[in-house]
Amino acid sequence: AGAACGSKSAGGSVICSWTLKASDHLNARPRARTTWDATSAITWSSTPPETLPSYRSPVCGLKSMGVIASHWHKTGARRALVISVGSLASDVERDFKDCKIRKLFPGTCYVDASAALPARGKMPVQAVVFTTYSQLRSKGFQPYAKLLRARGGNGAGTLVLDEVHRGTGDRETKTYKEVEQLIETCSDSPLLCMSATFASHIEGLRLLAPRLGLVGEGPGFTFKCFDELKNALGKHKETGLELLTAQLSHEGLFLARCISYHGTRAEHMNCTMSAEHEALYKTCAQIYADLWDTGLYESKFPKGYYVGSKVRFFKSLTLLAKLPDVVARVRSELAEGKQVVVTVLGTAEAALKRADPDEVEISGGVSALRDEVMGTIEYGRTKCGAGARDLMLLDAIAARVDELPLSRCGALDQFKYQLREFGVAELTGRSNELKWDGSRKGWFPQKMANDIVAARRLFQNGSCKVALVSGAASTGISLHDTGDATGESRPRTMILFELPWSASAALQLLGRVHRSAQQSQPLFVTTAITTAEQRFSAAVAQRLRQLGPFWDVIPQADRTTLRFPMGLPLPMRLRHMLVLARRIV
Repeated sequence: AGAACGSKSAGGSVICSWTLKASDHLNARPRARTTWDATSAITWSSTPPETLPSYRSPVCGLKSMGVIASHWHKTGARRALVISVGSLASDVERDFKDCKIRKLFPGTCYVDASAALPARGKMPVQAVVFTTYSQLRSKGFQPYAKLLRARGGNGAGTLVLDEVHRGTGDRETKTYKEVEQLIETCSDSPLLCMSATFASHIEGLRLLAPRLGLVGEGPGFTFKCFDELKNALGKHKETGLELLTAQLSHEGLFLARCISYHGTRAEHMNCTMSAEHEALYKTCAQIYADLWDTGLYESKFPKGYYVGSKVRFFKSLTLLAKLPDVVARVRSELAEGKQVVVTVLGTAEAALKRADPDEVEISGGVSALRDEVMGTIEYGRTKCGAGARDLMLLDAIAARVDELPLSRCGALDQFKYQLREFGVAELTGRSNELKWDGSRKGWFPQKMANDIVAARRLFQNGSCKVALVSGAASTGISLHDTGDATGESRPRTMILFELPWSASAALQLLGRVHRSAQQSQPLFVTTAITTAEQRFSAAVAQRLRQLGPFWDVIPQADRTTLRFPMGLPLPMRLRHMLVLARRIV
């Protein structure tokens, strides 16, 4: 679940932490004192036992509060800044209360600054302040650095970066730059970073490499900059990361607990495409082939637009083809007394926003498929230097598109309609949807509440038996079996209706239903309908196997074609790492 370790400054406090968090073994119940000691090196010899927090489960948020309390106890600091995603504000407040921070340090307040910082002079002297990466991006790092500076001879405040991959995924973004400047400015603040997938790519180390002592100027550093370190380890891929994390763990800079998938099950469901849908699929494939044959999309940027449009179009078309089988599987799982979580990526809301209201009223819906292919045709008309002959070809293709029986509603809204009697909680973050109107025989736009926290509550208490989850809820949201409103166990089934493009993102989604203190183990179901999708699913499943789950899901034929050093048995992996270590030394 995450812990804090780090190198030590002159004052002896932790100055840098890097963690990989994951769920503990099912129903693990460590003692409260053991958890505090192992996590934050607190020796509460002078603290009465009754003031220690009551741990309900060894979750990451509780341990981050333990780290904050440890630092405050040692240095006299009384400020902490927790940066995460907006949906976790209530969770952080709950952890603050469960750890009894106010009782341990009288006068301490919890401040939710996810919307805005308190006005000047209104910030409590002793406070755990919560904010979001989006606020940091918009307000800049300076006001938050000011919160953490040392006061009255006491130490600087504690900085906690929860879900740190959200802020460090792309160093070209403003969020990354603000986080980087905040860390550099608060160099005397202890730093705790937590993420379930932070060690998935070596690039995730770039932000923390200086604080971890991996790069720097001087005789004690092997690598002067991160790019040198990346080049040295990058060619060894996952094996190099294993070696690096082993070294960091030896130095007390890294602590991880691996997620246990003991008792969980994973299945693969091959969906069947109807004859009508197969004919539509082939017709659409020919249309995109004819667009390419015009020669308008062969240069660099038009080619990128064309390929992206083609991928988006056929991904949406494939989801519609899988919908009947997925809905049938959801009904089957619900009949067994389970609750079902279904993953999606796209919501087609952009097409809904672009649609002409009059056209929607007349046609009775919005076709994101038509919007996609017509957008590619329009790009060829306006951006690719089309001549008179090219325009005629594009007009002819557009006429063929108008004749296609493309769905006037996306898979997401059709899924909700077909399972409406069970209650569907949507955790996608969109604010508009299409709803079926039987009196007008069509799909029409409707505003919807964009409240992920409320939707989660409805699913967890059993009011809704089905949850739709997108990337907006792939971090920090718990949908595991904690019992419904009556306390009855409701096992979870997660159906990967739309598989993410990376195994790291997939792992985040899996973690929504597989967490500590769950009452039952979940079932994971992958889906595929085309050969290309089956191969893609196998590739992602292979990567997931390295991180823990899903080996049994990979088809036997694909296991041999996808092997590499991380797929070797443990003794052979260790031997491979030792050979690599000798080379580096």
